[in-house]
Amino acid sequence: MVSTKHVVLGLLIERPGYGYELQQRLDGRFRFLGFSNNAVYGALDRLRRDGLIEPVRAKQAGRTERGAPRVIYAPTADGTSEFTRWLGEPCEIGVAREEVHVKLVLSKPLHWPRVLAMAEKLEQACLAAIRELQDAGRPSLEELIGQDPPEDVIAAVLVDDAECLRLQAMIEWLQRVRVFGQKRIDPPLRRPARRV
Repeated sequence: MVSTKHVVLGLLIERPGYGYELQQRLDGRFRFLGFSNNAVYGALDRLRRDGLIEPVRAKQAGRTERGAPRVIYAPTADGTSEFTRWLGEPCEIGVAREEVHVKLVLSKPLHWPRVLAMAEKLEQACLAAIRELQDAGRPSLEELIGQDPPEDVIAAVLVDDAECLRLQAMIEWLQRVRVFGQKRIDPPLRRPARRV
């Protein structure tokens, strides 16, 4: 599962905010993660308790008297360091797609070297997982054609085949991320325009 704490921290690094506004930003950009409507508030509590964010000011309520002032939070120096550390941390293969997407969305140019290093580590982990599946001693899908193996063997081989294909697709996408990211870090030199 993707860390709500780090997603909220990344949003606060982009710009300070308060609970409701952060929840709207979270829903707008990370709907695919399916966070609950109260996810931000728990994350804010954890971040504040861990010294990663701090209140910087209060936003006055709207035009009605019912609205209470809202606390605006911003990251501390420790929060910025923790976020940078998290960006470069390897992802678990099971949640890699979602976590890598979040890291890409929240990354700034200064983070790209860490993100690319993380992508390379994840690619290596995917390759190792494919090798492990292939070395499990089960026949391949192609080897089962024309045979009549037990149903549990067929099911296990089909599941392994699906996992290998998913991992291979992840590797191909990570390679694209790395190529694109490297071009962002080292843009090609542009020739000056010729004067006529």
